[in-house]
Amino acid sequence: FSFNRLSTVSTRNIASFRSNAVSDRVTTSNQPIVADDAPMRVWASIQKLALLISEIVQISEPNASNIVKMCDVADTLQKDSIDLYIVKIARSNMLISMLQRNRTEYIEVASFLANRIPRNELPNLQNVPIAGISETFQLRDNQVDGIPIVEDCSLPVATFEESLLDKLLLPLFRSLVQKEINWKSPTKGIRGLLEEGRYYKLSEEGQVNDSFNQHRFVKTVVRTLLTPFLPPFFRIFMSGIVPSTARGDPAWLVSLTESTVSNLPLLTEEEKASWLAGKQFGPIFYAPFLTSLFTPPFLSFLVGPSHMNRRKDGKFGGIVVEKCKFLQESNCKGLCLHQCKIPVQEFFQDELGLPLTVTPNFVTQECQWSWGEAPLPHSLDENFPRGCISGCETRASL
Repeated sequence: FSFNRLSTVSTRNIASFRSNAVSDRVTTSNQPIVADDAPMRVWASIQKLALLISEIVQISEPNASNIVKMCDVADTLQKDSIDLYIVKIARSNMLISMLQRNRTEYIEVASFLANRIPRNELPNLQNVPIAGISETFQLRDNQVDGIPIVEDCSLPVATFEESLLDKLLLPLFRSLVQKEINWKSPTKGIRGLLEEGRYYKLSEEGQVNDSFNQHRFVKTVVRTLLTPFLPPFFRIFMSGIVPSTARGDPAWLVSLTESTVSNLPLLTEEEKASWLAGKQFGPIFYAPFLTSLFTPPFLSFLVGPSHMNRRKDGKFGGIVVEKCKFLQESNCKGLCLHQCKIPVQEFFQDELGLPLTVTPNFVTQECQWSWGEAPLPHSLDENFPRGCISGCETRASL
């Protein structure tokens, strides 16, 4: 389809829609208001709302033309009105349906309307550029040691307000990191944490086995932060994994499981042995959604604000970090990759039994987390730049 033609045609096509759904809202404000008019006004408002909903239903097909119509109608409605809220819900449902049906079409439509639909109202932001900013990586002509240089993020630096939970979790997280790397930065806050991560990354130990030790220490810290109690119950109720000694489940839980499974009459001895070895029946269908629902407040101390959205397949189970604090302050692809993306993906998959894909956007410094989505190796991920970021402090220290 042609978006230039679409813009012209949509204006003409929505004239009738506006006339029914918008002009009916003009009230006789010059007439005096009396108490007896109140019930009639309420009834009139209900009628107008019902009319709006019926008009929306008539154009509910999720295609480019109808989504543009919804944007045109939204532009005419009063801010914070219930009418606008309903139109936005309808538009969102159209975009979700399009994303589930044809991701390429969704990206084209969302990109075309990037200056008309707020980013926090899009169901998924992957490969959707901010208006006026290219989504592709800009490589400089010069290279350093044969490595192409990627331009820094051009968006304004964000400031982050810390919640009480952030103020409790960050010092705790740092103390666990310091214990693992045997070094403490004198700098306070997130920058001190990043200095500690950079110190270990540049150390001989941190470079061993393709940064394996960096992944190991991050997973150890996350495991400790979750306490011995949360992972076993996550594996049971989210990933559908039978408790076992091999997975490090507590002895009392393994003993209870063995007793229960041994007394199940319909299982063969071979099936019982399979169960007691830690058989996985999941992930359970609700696991991606519930994980994305409860994660944002506990992730904020590291990455800043985030909110639920849809995965790139349009299903539940995603969150998007609005501007990653970790990436903004470090400006380092290596720290992002080896002390966040890879170890967190491996932890959820290997220890909790729920696949996770972490997709940072180095152009906007947003980051998509998608539970229930198996990750690609970063070397095969076209969204991960091959070059080093221009302003990276880690590269300057090499």
